[in-house]
Amino acid sequence: QSPSKLPVPVGSTTPPRHHRVAPKEETKKKTLKKLVPQISYLTTDEFESVPKYLKKRLTYEQVNAGADELHRIVIEKYKILSMPRSKLGTQAMEKFHAFRNAENDDTTGQHFFTEDDIRQMGQKIKLDSNGKAILIILRRSEER
Repeated sequence: QSPSKLPVPVGSTTPPRHHRVAPKEETKKKTLKKLVPQISYLTTDEFESVPKYLKKRLTYEQVNAGADELHRIVIEKYKILSMPRSKLGTQAMEKFHAFRNAENDDTTGQHFFTEDDIRQMGQKIKLDSNGKAILIILRRSEER
């Protein structure tokens, strides 16, 4: 019998040797996602406890989509910072220097983003009144 037609033993938790697949090497993107902490989603209870003047017309889904977008921005930022300088083009090198200049003693070793990061890399979140409300709501929920 060919290896693809051999039966898998019943009740076995590990597949036989001929069915095992070699583990794939993790890519840098996956390891960055693990290293950059995810901004936690709002629960429905937390969203309901936010005052109406802060929520405006925002929905629960919009706030959590904003958290996803902010996480994407931070990953993109630290992807550029983790690349070797020799691999960076001129545009990426300018971003690299801007990111380094934004760091100070308080932010060393911390993952953070600035207003400029949102303006340059934000696709779904803008710094209009709704975007600012999303930031305030997420920050308010992290403080609790």
